[in-house]
Amino acid sequence: MHELPLAWRTDLAILEMSSAQVTGFEDYILVRSPDNPGYHWGNCILVTSGDLADDPARCLRTFQMHLPGADHVAIGLPCAPSPLAWQPFDVQLESTESLIRREPLWPKELPPGYDVRQLLTDEDWALAHRADVAERGDSPGYDDFASRRIATHQQLSDDGLGAFFGVFAGVELVADLGIVVCLQQVARYQDVSTAPAHRGKGLASHLLGVASRWAADRGVDSWLILAEPDSAAARLYRSLGFQSLGERCYEVYRPTT
Repeated sequence: MHELPLAWRTDLAILEMSSAQVTGFEDYILVRSPDNPGYHWGNCILVTSGDLADDPARCLRTFQMHLPGADHVAIGLPCAPSPLAWQPFDVQLESTESLIRREPLWPKELPPGYDVRQLLTDEDWALAHRADVAERGDSPGYDDFASRRIATHQQLSDDGLGAFFGVFAGVELVADLGIVVCLQQVARYQDVSTAPAHRGKGLASHLLGVASRWAADRGVDSWLILAEPDSAAARLYRSLGFQSLGERCYEVYRPTT
């Protein structure tokens, strides 16, 4: 097996910190999260063999064999999938780019009218859950998934393994993100989000810097973030000094219907 992409290695490290079950097989890795069955990328397979990746039907059979109750499909691939080969299976083909920064990022100035703080109290986490559901909660079962994920974030924070920060406009949480220290000196950003009415004001840039300083204080020397290639998010991260790691991760995905 070739060395896994850094994105996958940090994914797996954080999943294991979050009590997921990770099992390696000859040509794939199985991830299961019994405590959060609605977490699609916590209940997935990561294909590590080109031979398996080139056989869509076998990939799907392998996924269904291990996750027979799943009403989604989530399969990571080591190379770009063939759209023609996957077309009969009614799935989405996606990819992400790994961007890395090798020195701490100073926070951009926070615009007037906003405050920032680390999410620590039960009230903070409840606001994070509410904001998440308000932005993304239109799919079946999302509220339950979000609640379980927030509980995982809170546990990572309580254990000192990560930190989650929010920007507030009065009592409203309008932007948030997380960062988790994994693989010794690598920190992985998590779930960067800004409410639509507050975008374009530099809130995410400020939070990225705040989280970077938190991780730097814990000995981190590399900061990893993922984005869709050529997306607005990727352009923002590049403007802040993140550079391509030269690796992409490919996913086959079918959401819950």
